[in-house]
Amino acid sequence: MNPATIQQEFLQLLVAQLQNQDPLSPQDPTQFLTQLTDINSVEQLVQVNQQLTTIQGDLTPATAGSGSSNGATTGSSGTGSTQS
Repeated sequence: MNPATIQQEFLQLLVAQLQNQDPLSPQDPTQFLTQLTDINSVEQLVQVNQQLTTIQGDLTPATAGSGSSNGATTGSSGTGSTQS
């Protein structure tokens, strides 16, 4: 999920919550702060996940290429040492 989308949806819910609360018994301000920190944590986790996915995508071709060349080298020298 896009962090901008998450933030937009959260803000829409927060505004709706403020508009619909009972003015005679408003919500505790600490609950709002807790919700804000929670959404901030979720946004950061989504960004970290996207960055890790990008890094994994960048490393996968390099790892596959080096793994196959190492496997070919190891296999040929292993075969040669077995025959010797």
